Amino acid sequence: AKAFSGDLVGADNYLQIAEDYQRKGIESPAGHELHSMYAHTLKSMLTFHAQVLTALGRSDAAQKKLEEANKL
Repeated sequence: AKAFSGDLVGADNYLQIAEDYQRKGIESPAGHELHSMYAHTLKSMLTFHAQVLTALGRSDAAQKKLEEANKL
């Protein structure tokens, strides 16, 4: 919602928090069983976060998000 309302800095912060939670979820016992679904969600977040970072002029950080997404 932050990104769509134009608050890219807020979106960057919230997406980082969401990604951290998703990574922790993947490492949890349930995450091991649901790895495919959790990884797909994280990949989507990382890709969107890369778009936000690109819009903020942070192409290096965006590239790192895309590289992580491509490893999932």
